[in-house]
Amino acid sequence: MYDFLPGLGFTVLENNLNRYLIDPNRDPNEGLTGDYYHLVYAKNTFGHALYQTSPSS
Repeated sequence: MYDFLPGLGFTVLENNLNRYLIDPNRDPNEGLTGDYYHLVYAKNTFGHALYQTSPSS
């Protein structure tokens, strides 16, 4: 779908992992707020916690 972007000079980042494992679109320096622990989701789409114990930094 986006094969033409490199030809236009764009860098393309392709994530082959589920976004619940890591979200490359998040700012790694962003604080621990909302549904995220930096690059890792804390809750699923339905608002349920993904971890019994929050991950450490």
